[in-house]
Amino acid sequence: MIKRTLMFSGSVICMTAAITCLTYAYAQVKQEKQDMAATSSINGLSNALSSLKSQTSLPVVFPSQMPKPASSAQLYAYLEPAVQSYNALYSIDIDHTQTCHGTKYCNLGNFSVQKGGAPSMQTDMNNKQITQKVHLLHHQVAYYTPGHALGDYWPPEIQWVSQGNLYTLTWNIPSGQNAKLLMMQMADSVTAPSTASS
Repeated sequence: MIKRTLMFSGSVICMTAAITCLTYAYAQVKQEKQDMAATSSINGLSNALSSLKSQTSLPVVFPSQMPKPASSAQLYAYLEPAVQSYNALYSIDIDHTQTCHGTKYCNLGNFSVQKGGAPSMQTDMNNKQITQKVHLLHHQVAYYTPGHALGDYWPPEIQWVSQGNLYTLTWNIPSGQNAKLLMMQMADSVTAPSTASS
């Protein structure tokens, strides 16, 4: 009888611990999702995407979600001039000022779509690979590189290939936040073709 009571008590303790862990994990994920905001508030983004649609055969997409900025922050989209043609590559900077145009000190992030190409595998100062393979929604394989110092500071980056096109997203994530999870959530919010490539 005592043995059965101990076994039952042990089971209850294990179940309680498991429920506590799951509750904590859910709360953490919920908190991260609460830190996201719609990119539709970015000044000039809608116009940049509309302009692209008549100039490129590439998918015209952009993350619909981003890490929540400060309440008073104004963000501005800047479509970089095409090097050859927007059919080969387009790149959109998100800046803190209207005249920044992607300059590092006032730039928040960048999103680009390139015809062809492959994700880049980054290394740290000790020549150790820091790029990690991750999985987005719809079984889409992606490659995440955390923010790191290498001559200069390089913000977090995530890349993936879909239907022969290389998608690259870089974003300055505030310290203390889960950069990897936030970057994956941003990538998941891109209305991109669902065909995955590994």
